[in-house]
Order: sequence, then C-alpha cells, then structure tokens
Amino acid sequence: MTATREDAPDGRTARAARPRRPPAPEPPRRTSDAELGALLAVLGRHIRRIVQNATGVATIAARKLQLKAVDGLTGFATALVALFVASVAAAVAAVLFVLGLRDALMQAAAGRAWVGELGAGLVVLAAVFLGMRWVRARARRGIVESAPGGSPQESTDAAKPDAAAARPPRDTEATK
Repeated sequence: MTATREDAPDGRTARAARPRRPPAPEPPRRTSDAELGALLAVLGRHIRRIVQNATGVATIAARKLQLKAVDGLTGFATALVALFVASVAAAVAAVLFVLGLRDALMQAAAGRAWVGELGAGLVVLAAVFLGMRWVRARARRGIVESAPGGSPQESTDAAKPDAAAARPPRDTEATK
C-alpha cells in the first residue's frame, strides 16, 4: 500500500486514526460467599459501634436530665425550708411584739423590761420584711434578665414615666 494524504503518520488509514470508543465495562465480578461474609461481618461491627455510641449518647442525656431534676428538687426543698424559717421568724416576731406591747401597757412607767422585748420583736419583724423584699426583688430581676432583650436598667426605666411625656402640652400658637 502506498501512503496517501489520508493516511496517518503511523501507517494506519485516517479512519483507523480516529479516537476509539472506550471499551465496554467489564461485567461485575461475582463476589464469593467468603468475601460477602467478611463484608457483612465488617458491616455488623460498624452497626454495633453505632448502636453503642447512640446508647452512650442517650445515657449521657438521661444523666443530664436526672441531674437537672435533682437540682430542681434541691432548689425547691431549699426554698420550702427558707419559707418555713421565714414564717416561723415572723410568728416569733409577732409574739415578741405583742408581749412587749402588753408589758408596756401593764407597766406603763413602772419598769423598763418591756422595752427589750418590744425592741427585739420590732427588729425581727423588720428583718423578716426586709428579707422578703430582697427575695422579691431578686426574683423579679432574674425574670426580667431572662426575658429577651431584658436588663434590670430597662425594667426600671420602663416603670418610670418620661417627664416630658407625663406633662400636658402647652397652649402655644402652634397647637391652636
């Protein structure tokens, strides 16, 4: 054969120099039962690890929930004891106040022993009322701070009316 312009430099004809189609994919290789068993064993181990990790995560979440419950119950019990102590203190203060007043009225000016009981009752009663105000203020501050965008300063500013807004408008030429 003689070389023509259509021939490729390597001696093949122009038709043969065109890019060839990729070969057809090989048919899937048949997996043996032993290989399949080994793959299933590996898959089983991975699934077991996933289940163990999920169980561990669930256990941790349950423990956190238990700790929150214990904290809540402890806080509730502490508040209950504090309420009981405050009510007992208030009752004792009221009794001391009444006893001091009774002695004051009975002794009018004869003795001064009643002043101690009266003073003690007033001090305990004042302490109870101041403690209750402090607890109330602290609880309110916590609620305000936990509100979205809340701060203690905003709550006190909101409670105070603006001096300019509270003032009635003046009678001027512009308002007539």
